[in-house]
Amino acid sequence: MITPTCWLADRERRHVGISRYRINRGRWQRNFHWDEVAKNPEGDHEPIVPIESYLENTTQLVKQIQDKHVTPYLLTLPPLDPARYYRSIADKFGHSIGHFVSHVGGIEH
Repeated sequence: MITPTCWLADRERRHVGISRYRINRGRWQRNFHWDEVAKNPEGDHEPIVPIESYLENTTQLVKQIQDKHVTPYLLTLPPLDPARYYRSIADKFGHSIGHFVSHVGGIEH
């Protein structure tokens, strides 16, 4: 399966002869359905994208690009400002999420 990113890499390689491709991937973030967390802050909540899916998607993307004889370079964005991120979700969903956030080790993890 050719993803839009891989198609673009292939098109650029054919037209301008590139042999490297930069992939900007956000680090896997434990983002949750915060509305559900706010309703039940003491419950167990799974991340929106499980770590296994994130790793599998990234692996497939790298392989598809390599199959086009292009060298992928994976770059990771800097981490979020944890306090600012917490304020934004607390403002939207309420401070009841604080219990869950502390239960999973804080917002910066």
